[in-house]
Amino acid sequence: MQVNEAFKDLAQIVEDQGSSLEQIETSVGDAHGHTEKGVALLQQAAGYQKKYRKWMLIMLLILVMIASGITAYFLIKAKQ
Repeated sequence: MQVNEAFKDLAQIVEDQGSSLEQIETSVGDAHGHTEKGVALLQQAAGYQKKYRKWMLIMLLILVMIASGITAYFLIKAKQ
């Protein structure tokens, strides 16, 4: 009877561990999916950042050109 009880207890422990392993497996699968989604979002953010830098450079160049034009205009006016 004691051996039978020990086997029942052991069977219960194995069953509980199986449930725990299934939960761990599910969690690992979810983490993998979240990681892939995070990588995709980081790549998208890097693209946005690159576009932002490009537009800032273009705006800076336009500003420099306008400032140069205004400066040249006033220098020519001052010489006359």
